[in-house]
Amino acid sequence: MTTALQPTGQPNVLAVRADHPAGIQDLPWVCGGCSEERGFSEGSQPMGIFRPVQLVITNPVRIEPFGVHVWADSSLSAQVARLSVETEVKNYGAVPQSLTVINQLFDRQGRTVAESKAKQKLKAGTVAQFRLQLPELKQPHLWSLADPYLYRLVTRVFAKDQLIDEQETPYGIRWISWPIGKTAATQKQFLLNGQPVFINGIAEYEHLLGQSHAFSDAQIRTRVQQVKAAGFNAFRDAHQPHNLRYQANWDSLGVLWWPQLAAHVWYDTPAFRANFKNLLTDWVKERRNSPSVVLWGLENESTLPADFARECTALIRQLDPTASRERKVTTCNGGQGSDWDVPQNWTGTYGGDPATYAADVARQVLIGEYGAWRTLDLHTEGPRA
Repeated sequence: MTTALQPTGQPNVLAVRADHPAGIQDLPWVCGGCSEERGFSEGSQPMGIFRPVQLVITNPVRIEPFGVHVWADSSLSAQVARLSVETEVKNYGAVPQSLTVINQLFDRQGRTVAESKAKQKLKAGTVAQFRLQLPELKQPHLWSLADPYLYRLVTRVFAKDQLIDEQETPYGIRWISWPIGKTAATQKQFLLNGQPVFINGIAEYEHLLGQSHAFSDAQIRTRVQQVKAAGFNAFRDAHQPHNLRYQANWDSLGVLWWPQLAAHVWYDTPAFRANFKNLLTDWVKERRNSPSVVLWGLENESTLPADFARECTALIRQLDPTASRERKVTTCNGGQGSDWDVPQNWTGTYGGDPATYAADVARQVLIGEYGAWRTLDLHTEGPRA
């Protein structure tokens, strides 16, 4: 058990903070093996606890899980950064509280480079968003693959000059541009801080025989080191949300990240739609502060109806002001309703001619998966028969 702050004499709140704070719900059951393809069970997920969980003793007024959000507006440049910070605070107590929220941005040396505060009275049982604009940051140290520089945002909540909650958020300042939509007419490259980056990425299924999705710190660090040692600079979750320990590694090591919410699953009931959007909200809030995130992967081999995918895309934009402007919302391999349906290139595996593989890659701009593993004669040594 981790004690976040000492009790203040008021009743305490015992909060469960995990990677997925939504908690246990009455979920609609969906058979992972009910796909038209025999044996296709990507919709199945393990039950039970397979992620880190902490019990945190808090005060009745506290920052909600993943309740701090920081982002830069569209004017971001190498000369100046204008950062907004939103803090979600809830009063679980029985009496109103007059609160002060202070946000301080620290550089790597521990120096305060920006600070702002807001005051608000919060009624019992209510939640509020404290929206702050930090002072302009001149000559920001930008996050990049070669120099994954992280600032440290410290958010503190005070009641009557007494500190009642505190949260620390690593944050990297950077901007990106994808060669689709309006920008595609003038540039054909992915840009990070205005500079072209060739994306050489890999996708990974977060599975281990005998452990399913339950990985230790050391196991995740080993996988991360394998990705880096192989020369990859980008990572795609395949095809459900990965352990957030991966996130901390991508941010600190300078690896582009394409998180994925779901794969090939749809069950058209009001309960399923509502639960999907609830989980989508948690998923975005958990990841939106990460500079490594460059795409939002809504569903792999999407079976979502176009109207529902549009609803989800609009929700992502609401939760992340940089979505669509920078981070495109994607489906893969035939989806509709998002910003971008990214192809999967298996030329020579599920059909097509492996001889056109290179031309297909050049034409498709970005591909979510690639390979020709069922074309056996492409994996032999010496001349082909």
